[in-house]
Amino acid sequence: MLVKNSWYIAAYSNEIKRELFARTLVGEPVLMYRKLDGSIAAIADRCSHRRVSLSRGKLIDDRVQCTYHGLEFNHAGECVRIPGQDAIPQRACIRSYPVAEKDGFVWLWPGDASLAADHPVPDYFMRSSPRYEGKTFFTPVKGDYLLAIENLLDLTHLPHVHPQAFEADISNFHPKVKVEENLITATRTLSDVPNLPMYIPAMGIDRVDRIQVATFAPGGNLRVDSIIRPVGSDDLSKALTVYIFVQVTPETDTTHFAYTGLYRDFALGNPALTDKLHEEFIEVVLQDTSIIEHQQRNHEQDGSDVKVIDILVDHASLAARRIVRRMYEQEQAQAAPAALQKKALAILTPEQAAAGTRLQ
Repeated sequence: MLVKNSWYIAAYSNEIKRELFARTLVGEPVLMYRKLDGSIAAIADRCSHRRVSLSRGKLIDDRVQCTYHGLEFNHAGECVRIPGQDAIPQRACIRSYPVAEKDGFVWLWPGDASLAADHPVPDYFMRSSPRYEGKTFFTPVKGDYLLAIENLLDLTHLPHVHPQAFEADISNFHPKVKVEENLITATRTLSDVPNLPMYIPAMGIDRVDRIQVATFAPGGNLRVDSIIRPVGSDDLSKALTVYIFVQVTPETDTTHFAYTGLYRDFALGNPALTDKLHEEFIEVVLQDTSIIEHQQRNHEQDGSDVKVIDILVDHASLAARRIVRRMYEQEQAQAAPAALQKKALAILTPEQAAAGTRLQ
């Protein structure tokens, strides 16, 4: 279920330069590049003539030239040149995508372009604020992005999948799950539990009270905010905050890209600690990746007829699946009339279609 009417991370800002950058995003072959004015263009990575990938071509000023027959397309997807002929049919144009840059990411809207302006680009403030320090890294994952959403919304897996980093069994600390139209919040309060080994050197305490707030918002925005305090302390000045985020961008129905970060508001100006936490967190994420890819292989091997059970800890992840399914079904219903019109247009001769012949 690929939901397209959402913002997704397409790349890091520093990856998009004055050269062609191709990536499949939410099932769409997309070509990105920076224009001469520094802004980013995103168009379909297909020539309308014979479906050759435009990323095999070359960038000429702000136009992309197809490597096969030399057709040229501008940043809006308009075909502006066909060698050997003056007339350029409207059907030669290809799709362009809304894009935005924020917090060091390039965001792309793969759905109905007219809806993009009404939806704010997600906020990853910890990446651009001097009040926080940390690092982000990119992981290609051979698994359905819904598996990643389930993974982060169910934190009871932590001591089992990551015993070296998370010792406390939190399965008896049941979260309060709040489900809104397009937002899920699962809040878990942990009292007098072992501090995470990766935080002990910086905090200097072995046991803590911790509040974990896990959130999900479509398309693939996941975050866990951990507020950590000395046991029994109500002094907010002694509270430390760790932000963990995972933004998952589907590549296909069975693969996705994960942008994962760990940021903190304490022990700032300590690059050695930042590097150490980053290295330890990478190990955690790769363990999750291994589980997700294993699940995907088993799903494909076993087939869709095999049933699984749901347990108490699945409350938030099942709610997330319902939100995604609702959004997907709404998009499919809205797309159906346009698909029928497109099919009908295919019956017309090229001359009729180019002239905009109306169907009766």
